[in-house]
Amino acid sequence: MISWNDIRTHDPAYIAFLSSIPEDQTTYTYPSIFRYVKHTECVTHPVAQRGYFSFDTYTPISYHATQAALVSGSLAATGAKLLLEGNCSVCALCRPPGHHAEYDRMGGYCYLNNAAIAANILQDYGTVAILDIDFHHGNETQHIFYSNNNVLTISLHASPEEKFPFFSGFASEKGEGKGEGYNKNYPLPLGVTHKEYDQVLQKALTDIQEFMPKYLIIAMGYDTYEKDPIGGFLLTTPYYTEIAKYLRSLQYPTLIVQEGGYNTEDLGKMR
Repeated sequence: MISWNDIRTHDPAYIAFLSSIPEDQTTYTYPSIFRYVKHTECVTHPVAQRGYFSFDTYTPISYHATQAALVSGSLAATGAKLLLEGNCSVCALCRPPGHHAEYDRMGGYCYLNNAAIAANILQDYGTVAILDIDFHHGNETQHIFYSNNNVLTISLHASPEEKFPFFSGFASEKGEGKGEGYNKNYPLPLGVTHKEYDQVLQKALTDIQEFMPKYLIIAMGYDTYEKDPIGGFLLTTPYYTEIAKYLRSLQYPTLIVQEGGYNTEDLGKMR
């Protein structure tokens, strides 16, 4: 189990906010006002803090929510360490998910970026590729490594012109500085079938093979499922088995980090 002080992927002030939620705050509270001016001074009022450290109203605060986030981040960190110990495949069943959590703000059900926590550990030992196949673009997974040529970030997701998070995930976003060319987005239209999706996934797998990472992280979102309540793709459960075969064939030490997926009744029947 990691501690709040072990987290290097987020702003220390933001981590201090998450870790300061008292044990007796067991009911959810939501942000009601957001940053509307540039503000660098520390805010202390609880209402101000919730809005200062958030970018939407999807991510409530309570003691149990922040503790669950810390456990979720710990799962990803443990998964990374298991790869370093020589395990070839590890799955971290993280909840809450993480790929929307920005450097200094929560959002999109996410508090800590689990995949980024794992990648930060692994990149000290070699190159890392992150393949995000959640229905929604992993905005902060992109942002945190945007200037980094040691971590390749690839995302297949619904077009941001159609779906959350709206302000990132465009094909034109390719990285900057040393990281230019090391961020690849494949935005897709709603209604994509598994055959259409597969053509794009093969391009992403080729990107990974050309990069030749030492470690591979899969940000695995099942909200691409055809019956997901908040999705919009038409992937079937048998196709997820095909994806698993593709990933296994790459033969990289692989960490699967759970992201979205909200039709739990159907997904729970997968074999």
